Amino acid sequence: MKNFKFLAVLFVAVSVGFTSCKKDDDAEIDMAALKGTWQKTKVVETFYDAQGKQSEQETYTDYDSEDRIQVTDNRIIYDGGLYAENYKVEGDKIIASEIGGSSSSEYEIKIKKLTSTELVTEYEDKDEDGSREVIEETFKKVN
Repeated sequence: MKNFKFLAVLFVAVSVGFTSCKKDDDAEIDMAALKGTWQKTKVVETFYDAQGKQSEQETYTDYDSEDRIQVTDNRIIYDGGLYAENYKVEGDKIIASEIGGSSSSEYEIKIKKLTSTELVTEYEDKDEDGSREVIEETFKKVN
């Protein structure tokens, strides 16, 4: 009987834990905090093979003051050149069309962290063979 009560309490505790710890994927981006000039401080590139197994990871931290993005009401300017225009925000993602070359493609940038001084973004680059690269970029606000 003690074992049954223990299992019942454990089941309830685990059930409550799973329901109360639901990840909030629909978090809204604070546009006032996002707008401004951000200097890149760190990039982590994680590579996965076609089966989803991590093959390698590289971290870069040597960035100068020119490695910046500027976010305005309707544009994202990257390293002084127009990168995206008329982007939209959906939950915790920025949906933008890349500008450049002979074609433009739509992509998503996930905002992993946004404070008044720090921005962490993540996006994926998928290859035709099924492998992919996940790029996490960290920025500090400079203006």
